[in-house]
Amino acid sequence: MAAEASPLALLVSDTLWNSHGARITEACPRVVPVVHEGTEPLPEDRLPQVEAAYFSGDVWPDRARGMMVSILKSPNLAWLHTFSSGVVNPVFASLADRGVALTNS
Repeated sequence: MAAEASPLALLVSDTLWNSHGARITEACPRVVPVVHEGTEPLPEDRLPQVEAAYFSGDVWPDRARGMMVSILKSPNLAWLHTFSSGVVNPVFASLADRGVALTNS
């Protein structure tokens, strides 16, 4: 019998989750959303659960600060996917220095 995969806590915006959450969980049933709402960063006690994040275009520019602060302060973040065409900004370099995998589309 195959072992059941552990949950994957994915930080996403409320807009993205409301639009695509069903398709995300269909593609990867182990995803557990950590939904970012509003403009402020997530509460500190929620940050340790975040393992992956999607910095989607719907948060740019008005909600980008709160989302990015949440990403940067997530101590267990292993992967960040961003909508931007590049990851040469120093903020991305700081994540890469921590061992966070960076992808973009």
